Amino acid sequence: MKQLRKKKKNHNEKSKWINILTFFVFAPTVAILLGAGIVKYVILPIFIPDEGVNRNATEVSKRLDEETPKKEDISQKVDDALRENESSKDDDKQKEEYEKLQLTREKISFYTVQVGSFTEQKNAQILIEDMKEKGLGGFIVKTDNYKVLAKSFYNREELSESIIKIKEVFSDAFINTITIERESISYTSDNKEYAESLKAIFDAIDKSYGEEASLWEKTMEDNDISLLAQIMKENTKSFETELGKIKDKAKDKELNKAIKNIDTLIADRKTIVSNIEQNSDNLIEMFNKFNQSFFSYQIK
Repeated sequence: MKQLRKKKKNHNEKSKWINILTFFVFAPTVAILLGAGIVKYVILPIFIPDEGVNRNATEVSKRLDEETPKKEDISQKVDDALRENESSKDDDKQKEEYEKLQLTREKISFYTVQVGSFTEQKNAQILIEDMKEKGLGGFIVKTDNYKVLAKSFYNREELSESIIKIKEVFSDAFINTITIERESISYTSDNKEYAESLKAIFDAIDKSYGEEASLWEKTMEDNDISLLAQIMKENTKSFETELGKIKDKAKDKELNKAIKNIDTLIADRKTIVSNIEQNSDNLIEMFNKFNQSFFSYQIK
């Protein structure tokens, strides 16, 4: 019995110390740690924001401002879109106009006295030399083959006398019609004025050939070059003056190609006039060059 009371007393003593440690050591420690955590992670962030958090928040806010379209930006984008759309329409319109605007050149036909036709140019040239020795002019035109022609006019009636004289020397000669299909020339709307001027020059050159071809016939019969030289000079000067108004101004490739072709024709005509004025004995040779140059101009 005495021993039992002693054990109970020891147990009470032990519980007393445990209670003391719990309330005066462990409990305050837990309370301090818990309070420190609340202060650090709850109270301080509210009253004193963390610098990193604050910086992140600022960056997020700034990014939102940048990404959020402003009224002025939206208006500018709408204007840009409208301008781009109009520009696209203009490009489509210009492309459409380019496809539509054509300088049409009608086909041109000549009535010629054909003396021969060859597959090789050298054989055609031999015939030309033979014709020259017999006092006849001749020139070569390349179509499906090399045709040797003695005369060429727009009007068939002008060949009526010539064919008789030529057949006395070359019995196989005959009147042939040569038709040259001339390609249309494409150009853009901003070159319309130049294209119209070029068309007028084309027409003037075609018209002058008919007049001058008849003069060549008369010149070689009378051996008087004065009227022919005068007419050719006047016509050439007119072509050159009109061409100078558009030369180096037209921007389209096809227009410039045609202008260059006329430039070559003008240079040939000047050479022909200069030669017949200096030496009238080479009329047949220059007549050949006159026709050759004109036909080359037509088929380029």
